[in-house]
Amino acid sequence: MILRVDANLKQEIIVITADKARLCLRDAVDNMERSKAWQTPAGILITILVVFPVSTFQDFLGISKDTWKALFVFAALFFVGWLIRCLLKIRRSPTVEQIVNRLRAADSTQPPPLPTL
Repeated sequence: MILRVDANLKQEIIVITADKARLCLRDAVDNMERSKAWQTPAGILITILVVFPVSTFQDFLGISKDTWKALFVFAALFFVGWLIRCLLKIRRSPTVEQIVNRLRAADSTQPPPLPTL
């Protein structure tokens, strides 16, 4: 036997055009994809860091072994920079609440009229 039923059905309705919703959602999807972008530079950097100490460079393709070693160092520095850039972009990515607030923001100060049921 049910003795009591409590209902808390307060809702907030956001009225928005399809174009604005598409733009906000496209930006959100782009940000989600960017949040995975750190994996590429991290994987390459780890490979370079593991291989570099155990490698013995040799003259190859007319390039001296010292030049090959310098190229590996520059490549490692490049991938460190790329990884840092990707991680900073993740920090600046909007949260779900910020995306909802962007959807909620209206061009005018007047709230749109509520639809009649």
